[in-house]
Amino acid sequence: QAGAVAWARRAMATSPQDAARADEITAALLAGVPAAQLVSAMPWLGWADLRRPDPAPLMQEMLNTVWDHQLSPDDTGEADADFAGGIVFTSSKNPLPNWHAARPLAFAATALRYEQAVPVARRPRELVRLLSALRFFRQLQIDDSAKWRGVDEADLGGVRTATWETRPSDEATAMTLLCLVETIRSLDALSAAPPAVPGATTPPPAPTTPPPPHTPADRRSRPQDR
Repeated sequence: QAGAVAWARRAMATSPQDAARADEITAALLAGVPAAQLVSAMPWLGWADLRRPDPAPLMQEMLNTVWDHQLSPDDTGEADADFAGGIVFTSSKNPLPNWHAARPLAFAATALRYEQAVPVARRPRELVRLLSALRFFRQLQIDDSAKWRGVDEADLGGVRTATWETRPSDEATAMTLLCLVETIRSLDALSAAPPAVPGATTPPPAPTTPPPPHTPADRRSRPQDR
C-alpha cells in the first residue's frame, strides 16, 4: 500500500533531504486519493502526514466524517447495544459496524497527541469518541465468555471482523492492537505534558521525533504474538 510505503520512508529518513522527499511523496498521495477513499489508506498515510510540518486539513475532515457515522447508545437502543461505539460505513455492502473502523481510528489515536492535528479544545470530545470506539472493539474480542461454544484456546484474545463472526482475524487483531497501543501512548503523552492552554500553538514535531509505533524494523506486535 502506497500509504504504508510513504510512512515507512518518512519514519526511516536519515537526512533532511530524505525527509523532504518523503513529505513530497505523502503530499502527492494525499492529492491523488479521493476523499471518499481516504479511510482505506489509514492509518499509514495519516501517520506519514502527521510527520509533515503542515498536516493536511483533509485528515481532520476525514475524522469528522468518521465520527459523524459513529453509533451512540441512543442510536442502537437496548436491542443492538453491541454496536454502540462502532462506525457505520454507508458505502459498504453490509452497513453495520465492523473492524474496519480500526483503520482510521488508529490514526485518530495518534493524532490526539499532535496539537496541529487535534487542537487542545477538541481533545476531550475526540477522546470520548475514541474510548467509545474501543468499547466496540472490545465487543469484537474473543474472551472466556465464548468458551461455551467451544472456541479454540489459541483464539482467545483475538479480534473478530464483526459481532456475528465466531473466529478471529489476524488483520482485525493487528489493526485493533495498533489502535489500542496508540491510544495508550497518547494518554501517556498527554498525562506527562504540562497543562495546555486552548488556542496556544505547538511547533510541529522535528524530524527526529520518535515515529508512531512499530517502525518497519519493529516486530514486537505481530498478530501471531497476541
